[in-house]
Amino acid sequence: MTAPILATKLYAPQPKVNAVRRQRLYESLNAGTHTRLTLVSASAGFGKTTLVSDWLTQVGRPVAWLSLDEADASLPRFLLYLVKALQQISVSVGKGVMAAFQAPQPPPLEVILTTLVNDLHGHKEPFTLVLDDYHRVESSAVDEALLFLLDHAPVHCHVLIATREDPALPLARWRARGELTELRAADLRFNQTEAAEFLNQSMGLSLPAEDIAVLDARTEGWAVGLHLAALFLQREPEQRANVSAFSGRHHFVLDYLLEEVVNNQPEELQHFMMKTAVLDRFCAPLCDTVLDVEPGTSRRLLDRLERANLFLTPLDTERYWYRYHHLFADLLRKRLQQSYPDQAEFQQRLVEWHQRASHWFEQQGWHLEAFEQALAAGDIELAARRVEGDALPLHLRGEVMPVLNWLSSLAVSEKQARPGLWIMQASALMMTGQLEPIEQCLEYAEQVLQEGDITDYQRDLLGHAHSIRAFLAVSHHRQDAVRHHSRKALELLHPDNLAVRTAANWTLGYAHQLTGERTSAQGAYTEALSISNAIGHEVIRFLSALGLASLKAARNDLTGAADAYHQLLRQATDPPWPMYCEVHLNLARVYYCWNELGTALAHVRQARVLAGQFAQLDRTLACDILMAQLLAARGKVRDAIAILRRVREVALQNTFMRIMPELTGELSRLLILNGEVKAAAEVIAGHELPLAGSRLALARQDAPAALALLEPAYQQALARQWPDEQLTLRIQQALAFQGNGQPAEAAECLGDALLLAEPGNHLRLFLDEGLPMARLLAQVPLSTFHSDYLTRLLETFGPIPPVNGRDGMAPLVEPLSPRERAVLVLIAEGLSNQAISERLFLALSTVKGHNRRIFEKLGVQRRTEAVARAQALGLLP
Repeated sequence: MTAPILATKLYAPQPKVNAVRRQRLYESLNAGTHTRLTLVSASAGFGKTTLVSDWLTQVGRPVAWLSLDEADASLPRFLLYLVKALQQISVSVGKGVMAAFQAPQPPPLEVILTTLVNDLHGHKEPFTLVLDDYHRVESSAVDEALLFLLDHAPVHCHVLIATREDPALPLARWRARGELTELRAADLRFNQTEAAEFLNQSMGLSLPAEDIAVLDARTEGWAVGLHLAALFLQREPEQRANVSAFSGRHHFVLDYLLEEVVNNQPEELQHFMMKTAVLDRFCAPLCDTVLDVEPGTSRRLLDRLERANLFLTPLDTERYWYRYHHLFADLLRKRLQQSYPDQAEFQQRLVEWHQRASHWFEQQGWHLEAFEQALAAGDIELAARRVEGDALPLHLRGEVMPVLNWLSSLAVSEKQARPGLWIMQASALMMTGQLEPIEQCLEYAEQVLQEGDITDYQRDLLGHAHSIRAFLAVSHHRQDAVRHHSRKALELLHPDNLAVRTAANWTLGYAHQLTGERTSAQGAYTEALSISNAIGHEVIRFLSALGLASLKAARNDLTGAADAYHQLLRQATDPPWPMYCEVHLNLARVYYCWNELGTALAHVRQARVLAGQFAQLDRTLACDILMAQLLAARGKVRDAIAILRRVREVALQNTFMRIMPELTGELSRLLILNGEVKAAAEVIAGHELPLAGSRLALARQDAPAALALLEPAYQQALARQWPDEQLTLRIQQALAFQGNGQPAEAAECLGDALLLAEPGNHLRLFLDEGLPMARLLAQVPLSTFHSDYLTRLLETFGPIPPVNGRDGMAPLVEPLSPRERAVLVLIAEGLSNQAISERLFLALSTVKGHNRRIFEKLGVQRRTEAVARAQALGLLP
């Protein structure tokens, strides 16, 4: 679930009506649009934000504005707000970037940024991206992301950074190449002309030139210093005669002027400013809550502050959200602390204000801000509640790193006193793919939780621990452990803990599927999907839908499975989560079954790219197995064998046992196809695989041994209602019975296989068995089966070498006459009865008579069936 967006971060401050037009600086900024980056860097109070926002109204250029703060040091959060800012230029930019970061295994940063850069290249209109207050983001990850964007962004994308400190970017390199425009403190200082316009026109003071020169010199052209001096002189007009008495550098002037400005405000306004300064951003309802005053009180006082121009900055066009100038806020907080003789009382009041703010943000659905206010209060219990959440834990709402960073910073003793924090840390570690420390976190938690009587809350935490262990077991495909921990989780979890219960339902479904309990898996996946849809748990929703689709494929409902997989792809993020490799891989398998090899190859390639983003290698190997099958289907059997041998070596080295049955079966099949029967036997040795073993027995001309392996497996597939297993086993049984001289039994098995295969339009299962299967299919009377499907199968096989007695397969009971063969050839060429009549100089009625006898001898009813049957019997040239 995506955290709500604070829209005020995306708006440039509104320029003041009487602002000074600094044309010389506007010209520098205009020139900067032709370079890679414009850097406006100076210490606090030099008017950086005001200058840039005023310039943007003059330049008439589309702008994406982003005001940054400390929370944006989280790379996912930074990218989320960056994309939202860029979408002010074009809504198509960066769709799905944040969703990719919320995935359990996010793709590499370069993949996400490349997608964003490609979107920017697609937007052709020149624009400026402004990153204001960049100094507040202390994050090397954000620096690296921005560097990538700057290095690869299109020329029509101009970036402007306003900051108190130079960013960790290669400024020297860009400066040497002429790709950097810089405005620094020396540029930003007001000259005497600008100072005169500001003091006399903007602030209405009517000072003489000599006084302006004094103030400009004393403040060194510092914008905030001039502003504060003007406010002081507005309130103390008798002091204008003593302007020349001011001395000292601007930071001393600042202290004096701020004191004078604040002290001259009414007491009610002073108290309001000092107390609300504890908030980085505020609105009237939030202030009412924090100060515990009547609704509407704060709105009245904010209006007074805004009219007095007392360093209150609106953050949106509606003037709902505000902040103080940073230096002014610092002074207010300092004065607030000094106003309490008893510092213990001050700390108590500070905690109360932040607690109230946390409650207000939580009620508005601003979960991260509620958490941050709990941290500011130093209230670990409240912060823990904010992390745990009501419906979804905070880290499942896309705020993994703030949660994990806080939990990692806590002392062990703090977490020992609150074992739920250990559980949250383990869960957040799981979300970031940091698996190794998880077990220790869970052990710490369980050590505390199992002491003495266990409350309902403690039972719920123990259930959460089991759910996390179930996911750990899933990552290693340990079905017994998955089942055990999933069931324990559901037994212990509170009924209202839907977020974790749905995860446990999914892991239980996965365990059921691993052990072939498909009905139970279906029920677990269905319940998990229903709950995850209701609470917005996107990861479990995806995994549950994926599981249900795979169960459709196992029922031989390939069309239904493909539809479900395509639906998941339509819902995918851009770029997709690495987990989507399973969707592409399963779709590739479906298209392989349909013999649509080109489409299958496209999907397996996409699957392999995504699989490469997993820490575990087994998904990449699964893609390689299917890639080898595709090569073999195109006749490159030796190349396919080479791939599978390499896959087998890697799988054995890493004990990837999950893929071994599929790998062993496919490698042994191709080795037998290539005449390497002994090598196939070595591969199969130690594995109990009835299909692979039966193929080996048939290759050794031992049909009875093949039948002995297949029959128990088929009976088990019947008992457990596994249609896919029944299909593959019935195909092998047909071949084994034919090889054992039992054509009637072979025909029965083949008929069952065709009935199972037709709904899913299976083709490759038959094609991969080669010529023996083609000849078996050619003997099936089309009149006794749904002939459209059988006709497609025979057409896919193409011409089959003529049958003879040595093959053990009977020819037509009544051969075609030479004239009937000639007519059949013309039917295959697509000629109509009239055209055949003219070609062979026969009466039309005679041609129709030949057609009737041909259909009777071939056992078909239509022309297409006749052609397919004739090709299978080798009757066509």
